[in-house]
Amino acid sequence: MPIPSSSNRGVLGRIGSTQAAGAASASTIQSAAASPFIMSTTVPPLGWLGVFNTGRYVTFLDNGTFTAPVSGYYRVRVLGGGGSGAWIVDGGNAGRATGGGGGGYALGLVWLTQGQTVSVAVGKGGVAGANGQPGSAGGTSSFGAYLSATGGAGGSCASAAALVGASGGVGTGGSLINANGGRSGSIDANGPSSATGGGGGGSQLGNGGDSGSITGVGGSYAATGGGGVGGAYSTSIARGTNTATGGAGVASASTAFSGGFDLLSGAALTPNNGTVNSSSAVFRFPGDGFAGGGGGPNYSSAANAGSGGTGAGGGGSLSSNGGYGPGSGGAFGGTGGGANGAANFNALKSGFGGGGGGLACGGATQSAGGDGLVVVEW
Repeated sequence: MPIPSSSNRGVLGRIGSTQAAGAASASTIQSAAASPFIMSTTVPPLGWLGVFNTGRYVTFLDNGTFTAPVSGYYRVRVLGGGGSGAWIVDGGNAGRATGGGGGGYALGLVWLTQGQTVSVAVGKGGVAGANGQPGSAGGTSSFGAYLSATGGAGGSCASAAALVGASGGVGTGGSLINANGGRSGSIDANGPSSATGGGGGGSQLGNGGDSGSITGVGGSYAATGGGGVGGAYSTSIARGTNTATGGAGVASASTAFSGGFDLLSGAALTPNNGTVNSSSAVFRFPGDGFAGGGGGPNYSSAANAGSGGTGAGGGGSLSSNGGYGPGSGGAFGGTGGGANGAANFNALKSGFGGGGGGLACGGATQSAGGDGLVVVEW
């Protein structure tokens, strides 16, 4: 069971086991109260809810059991796993693949009595699959019967038909917030190789952002970036010459080849990564706040597309040289889509709760969805 740390250096956290001897293991990150001095000198990031009660918390990365150390209210967050993106290799360069949906999210206050035990389930991200097969859904995360968040759906693929984007998961039971994960973008039946990014996970900022859709007639390839938090989306595109879009930021949509941005920094330019924590705030656990901008895409075949910062989506990629690929999503952000990649085109796992991006006409595997998590504060 989780054992609260006696240390007052809570901003660092520590890794430990959530289970007693002989029980199934579960990874956690634990912390005691955060230092008031440290917290008072930082700029609160977007979505930061402040330290709850004593500031103690435990983060579940795997299934486990929580035993209440005291009687009182606990603030609990649950995030479902992201769905994996689909992957298709089509020799005629006509394939298209959508990303997976982001995980749902719920946040609420739960009254527990000292010594009460609650089963915790942590949904894993959708696993990568085989060429020509749809992506798989992310798992459901829950805190007993109190709060639950389903995972995002897996992406789909086809050689020529139109595709509808994957839906996001749904959060339920939260007395404070229930949010859906973002959808992946849809693809029409026109044009060649096309791939959309994964949806962003739900969060305390609301529903996750969608990845952009692809429309229009043209002879070029197209890929969109991943969605971010708070409804920030990657831009939809009409096919043009080697068209791709950056990943969504945490405060804005992506714009053409540039990623979105947050409240304190500019957009991530091609093919740069988003800023990881531009507010210089201390994040105690994944999803404690969001401060990173989105990554831009790669359209020069010279590098991976930019990865999203915390809460942001990764950029799309049109690399044809192999060894490069779309940008991964930051925590809660979706991975970008990749089109026209060579056989060793890199596919990356999304951040916590984000949907994996689709891969069309290349790649060695699907982009896996990000794992869920459960955080308990008291």
